Amino acid sequence: MDESELNQAKLERVKARLFQAAEYIGERVVAWENYLAILDSKRLLQIYSRKWSSLNRAIELGFALAQGVEKFNEQKSRVLAYIQTNNPMLGAKIANFSPSPEESKALFIELLAALNNDKAFAYSYIKTHAMELIALVDKATGLFERDKLRNLIIEISGIEIDELNICIGDLERWHDFRIGNNIMFFWNRVIIYLRGGKLEKQTFRGLVRYFKDKSFINPINESYALRSLLTYQRQVGFFTKWMPIIKASILRDEWQGFKEKNEQGNAFYPNILDGENFVKLFRGRFGNKDFADRMEALYADETPEAWDKLLNFLYMRLTHPSYQNAYVIAPASQDLIAIFKKRKGELELIDINAKMRELHDILQEFHDSVIRQSKNLKSFGLIVSTEFEILQEETEQEKKEIGRLLAGHGGLVLTFVEEQNQLILSGEIAMDGRVNSVLRSKMRQLEILKKQRGIRPAGDGPKAAISFVAAILGVEEKIDDIQSSVESEKLSALNALRETLVRLRESLGKLPEIIQHIKAVDLQLDSVKSNYFPIKKNGEYLSIFNSEYLQVNSEER
Repeated sequence: MDESELNQAKLERVKARLFQAAEYIGERVVAWENYLAILDSKRLLQIYSRKWSSLNRAIELGFALAQGVEKFNEQKSRVLAYIQTNNPMLGAKIANFSPSPEESKALFIELLAALNNDKAFAYSYIKTHAMELIALVDKATGLFERDKLRNLIIEISGIEIDELNICIGDLERWHDFRIGNNIMFFWNRVIIYLRGGKLEKQTFRGLVRYFKDKSFINPINESYALRSLLTYQRQVGFFTKWMPIIKASILRDEWQGFKEKNEQGNAFYPNILDGENFVKLFRGRFGNKDFADRMEALYADETPEAWDKLLNFLYMRLTHPSYQNAYVIAPASQDLIAIFKKRKGELELIDINAKMRELHDILQEFHDSVIRQSKNLKSFGLIVSTEFEILQEETEQEKKEIGRLLAGHGGLVLTFVEEQNQLILSGEIAMDGRVNSVLRSKMRQLEILKKQRGIRPAGDGPKAAISFVAAILGVEEKIDDIQSSVESEKLSALNALRETLVRLRESLGKLPEIIQHIKAVDLQLDSVKSNYFPIKKNGEYLSIFNSEYLQVNSEER
């Protein structure tokens, strides 16, 4: 056997290995498709997934029942058909369940279930739905510790911190607002920060009115600048009332209206340090220490002319924009920013876990009182608890069956995926090596012949020259034939292999879906256990609608 025949034989062996691999893969594809057919015929995952979905809808009915019979009947009409279709046994029980009229007010029951077993979800839920929860608290009747519950939702959600950030951001823009706006523009903004309202496109809830945070009152009262801003109109009113009276008293006997009372019973001077005590009014209520000091310093002068001059000076000062900017608006914004930032820092230091525990205890106490009084919830709790036990047992059996099928078929297929990858790689390496070896040998022969071109061949006739050229061309043609033949065979074998691999991968693609489906069912099962059946007693899980759950939960607390 010459070298070319030897190379061809080796190439055939490589091809044979590849075709054997394709045949083996084909057998595994059949086995895997058989497994999928078995799984689909049993409809294992689909069956128990729908049953669990039905139980979840039944549990949602329990939440509705806790809030009232009317809400239960309304919800039942929407989901009963689904439950009857996907879990006939449970559907029949719920169809026959007719709650009797009674007072039920178990608000926040879903939040309570999460607080019992999934605090991370509960925290996220409170942050996302804080406004709805507060609205529910405000509308509800019969709640324990309503204000405490409201404050806990605010503190846990952090929405007051968000509100403070909005207010601080607006305050930091006050210097941009000064041009073209009078002092009442800024007075109005402070009022809206505290009481709520809308400024331009920004809505403010109201730190005092909505959040009921009274911690701002004392710091604001202690700020001279904020008191001066918030009482600005009253200060202006003081001067517009007394300036005409003092001016008129100058021309009247006994300075009536200044030292003595006029016809309207007004007398200015006796009320500077006594009576209404104008000095104390400006220093305390109005927060205008400068004006109070000036009035107190002039007290020794008992002439209306001197006081007329002082009040005119103070009034002009009070109403001048430069005074308002420098002594009222700017310091008021600085003080309010400091107050808001201090409160924000206090809220950020709150122990959220401790607040979550407080919230849980308040809701649990209220929820327990409702369930203890409700025969409906006790009966419904028995239905969902019983169904839970049935489904739990069915699920475990079905998962074992799936596991057995996976072990019998899926494992071999997965193992072969790695084997066939190695087979392809080694086959390609062997073919490439063989082809390259043949080509190198023939190229060496060609190079030798090419070197002979410069040497005159034996004989001078045309026949000798033609033989020489034909020899060169023959070698090149032989090389082209070898390369073409090898590549063609290699391509053919790999194409056949690729077709089977495509079929295999299409089938294998279903495996991750099945595994993910099993994991999803496990998560669903764990979620139901932890949220709706959080306590196990005597080997059985107790529903949160079960009266025994209340007793066990109370003992644990």
